[in-house]
Amino acid sequence: MITVTTFHYMSHPVRVVEDNSKTYFVIRDICDIIGLSNPNRALSMYTNNVPYYHPLQTAGGRQVVRLVGESDLEQFLRGYNTHTTLLLHVWLISTVYPSLRAKANRPNSFRVLKRKDSFKSNYYANR
Repeated sequence: MITVTTFHYMSHPVRVVEDNSKTYFVIRDICDIIGLSNPNRALSMYTNNVPYYHPLQTAGGRQVVRLVGESDLEQFLRGYNTHTTLLLHVWLISTVYPSLRAKANRPNSFRVLKRKDSFKSNYYANR
């Protein structure tokens, strides 16, 4: 089953498509924020993304959009290194990713170490 969630970065929509527990981003939305006019060319420069197109209902009717996974999006944002992409990346990490993981009941890929979890306490506990 496919679900579409729309987040808003400043005044720009960022559509996230969840298809069979996999998360994809509409690359056109990301490129509109960054100011790139050709998402296909931008992706080919920075990633080895295999095109994945899917029809979505938009304000202009049903349209086929290109989707990219989270890892390809991360690689793309690292490759296209500007101030805008840095701010967008921080927003994705702080807002979008945690929201998607909470919705899917998946743990975050990062974890804050507490004092009892520190290396030193684990080292001495296992001696």
